[in-house]
Amino acid sequence: MTQHLHRCNPYAVTQAHLGTHQHQDERKKLLDTQLAYAVFAGGLKFNSFEGNRNPWLRKAFELNNPGYTPPTRHQLAGEFLEKVYAKVKGKVLNILKHQDFLNFSTDESEDNNGHRLANLSVVIPGLGSFHLISQDIKSTRFTA
Repeated sequence: MTQHLHRCNPYAVTQAHLGTHQHQDERKKLLDTQLAYAVFAGGLKFNSFEGNRNPWLRKAFELNNPGYTPPTRHQLAGEFLEKVYAKVKGKVLNILKHQDFLNFSTDESEDNNGHRLANLSVVIPGLGSFHLISQDIKSTRFTA
């Protein structure tokens, strides 16, 4: 039977190509970037993947790829934040260019240090609100 399988081309046993080191590096970059989007869009803490913070998530990574190490909080707060922010900003600016009307909304909040912030957002029907800027207004008083 084995000899027959070797002679018969349609039934020849082949092994899938496992990929190169370069392919694995590209896959890691892609997965790291997707995790960065998940952290930023989902409001997760930058250290969500570190230590024993979420052992179930770490186990899922390990089961999927035992050699994979998710990005650290330092990587997320640095290179990934800058890269993802630039991509999202580009997409938002492109959406804004094609709108006939824009609805702006402003409010006031405080940062972690208690500084007053004026926040400006643009609201696009069907797409939601996009934060444009937060400005430290210190103790400035405003009137209507």
